[in-house]
Amino acid sequence: VAPTVADGEVVEPAATPTVPDDRAGIPDRSVASVDLGDVHFDTFDGGSIPLSEADDATIRRLVDAIIPLTDPPTERAADVDWLRDDELVLAYVGDDGSPSAWPHRILNSHEIVNVEIDGRPVLVSYCQLSGSGVEIDRRLEGVELTFGNTSALYENDMVMFDRQTSSYWWQVVGEAIVGERTGQRLDVLPSSTITWSAFLDAHPDGDVLSQDLGFGRAYDPDAFDGYADRVDDGRTPFPTSEEAFADDRLPAGTLVLAVRPGDGREVAVPTTIGPAVVPIGGDDHVLVGADGSAVAVRSPGGAPSLDGGRFVAPDGGEAAATGAPLETLPSISSLWFAVVASMPDVELVVP
Repeated sequence: VAPTVADGEVVEPAATPTVPDDRAGIPDRSVASVDLGDVHFDTFDGGSIPLSEADDATIRRLVDAIIPLTDPPTERAADVDWLRDDELVLAYVGDDGSPSAWPHRILNSHEIVNVEIDGRPVLVSYCQLSGSGVEIDRRLEGVELTFGNTSALYENDMVMFDRQTSSYWWQVVGEAIVGERTGQRLDVLPSSTITWSAFLDAHPDGDVLSQDLGFGRAYDPDAFDGYADRVDDGRTPFPTSEEAFADDRLPAGTLVLAVRPGDGREVAVPTTIGPAVVPIGGDDHVLVGADGSAVAVRSPGGAPSLDGGRFVAPDGGEAAATGAPLETLPSISSLWFAVVASMPDVELVVP
């Protein structure tokens, strides 16, 4: 683990011990903030089993059945010829301005990426069953965490585990729900869910997760076509609470960008309303493109504006789909039902 710099001083990270291999993914089930019966493992045979009934051998068998990635290869955006213009990517711009794109078509199959970007340990995660894409700082209390996949779902959203304590984490909000770290939250990072063409246009020299990952497989860009319609009908593959579907302000399968503005509220903006500049409080706005791209920005010099579908910063320069050069805000891209489940007090903002 590399040292970091804080206030001009080099700070060595704390040791990051991991649990023994034969205990990886087995949490302390005596500590939990949710009912263990509501955490369901996908057994990959058409069925599921709740954590309350799963024995250690079953849990171990399912660990990383969906294979996470660690420091995978990337390629230059301008050299990529295998992504369609309208495909979605989870985009992140590092503190040093280095942009990276993580295509949904690959994240559908791996869900978790442990990577370092601009010296920061980052978790790139995406759950296709909740449509939730989020980038998170993997550091907590001076410890760098590394994440694996439990093959379990809570509220039809991926449950991850950290290899340091085997605590279970609810992916959509980065909160530990079972095990030693129950109740703790990781810091969500600024990211954007945008189309490939929007990323390429803004950052042709950016890094893109390669599809040549050594698994000898093709990554289907259309694997989840029509899934949002099934969610709208209340059909999810794994148990989901009635509360998640009780909020009818939007259809359950609508993709939204959820943001915590500077005033501490939780707000969500649907990504189907573009192009639009949506004020969400104070200097904070969500920029929604005509193609469904969305990013949250802070613009203290005045609100960004629209010019023929382009976003214009207060200084007259163009704002990219990733928000650059404006300050971008931590956000989560997700289907509406998962936002309602994880943020029950969320405020819906529609212009």
